[in-house]
Amino acid sequence: MKALELSPDLADVYVLLARIHYQYDWDWPRAEAEFKRAIELNANLPGAYDYYAFFLQTLGRQEEALAAAHRAVELDPLSPWYLSDEGRIFFRARQYESAVNRYLRALELDPGYIPALTRMADVYTVMGKYEDALAYVQKLRQVTGDSTAGSLQRLQLYAVTGKRRATLEGLSAMPKDGVLDQDKLGAASIYTALGDHDRAISVLEKGFDDRSMLAFAFVDPRLDPLRANPRFVQLLRRAHIPS
Repeated sequence: MKALELSPDLADVYVLLARIHYQYDWDWPRAEAEFKRAIELNANLPGAYDYYAFFLQTLGRQEEALAAAHRAVELDPLSPWYLSDEGRIFFRARQYESAVNRYLRALELDPGYIPALTRMADVYTVMGKYEDALAYVQKLRQVTGDSTAGSLQRLQLYAVTGKRRATLEGLSAMPKDGVLDQDKLGAASIYTALGDHDRAISVLEKGFDDRSMLAFAFVDPRLDPLRANPRFVQLLRRAHIPS
């Protein structure tokens, strides 16, 4: 707000305000007003469209979200960031082949782009292409040099392929306050794949209460088996997200 007092026409600042209202306050009307103000001030700011796309998809406005994500790519076609984010929008719209296409284009521009590598593992797991998903988990570890990179993706693979014991052992081996605690969506996805829906929703409820979970988690396809659960529906109502 101090920055806007000094210069009231900074589109980037309105994007940041929108992200605060969206990601932390979960105040949908105020967030949308700030996104629209940013775009009004600078219609060629790709970051405004990129974050606006995630916001729109959270509220179930799929076509608008896809259009906003595509506009970000149009404005900066050589950005692996925006290509990968457009892929994520396609992923959550259940358009998996289009998601793969965008991730691959991002990786052509930057073969070591970590978000795209991670998301390739996610989408191939959902598509049932488990060997391809595992290949990207392994590549992620090679790129980062971190043996823990892709841990949640690997455990997701174990869970969806019926390796319950290996999944549970992997979960118990993870350090407290580590990636499992930080990524509520990842943890909830694994428990969902294991069929432990109560545990999955408990993780989501904790993420909702402490705002450590981003709202777009609710539209993730990996949580589809939870959608008829009354506790999940109640979470959507508390967050004022269309079911």
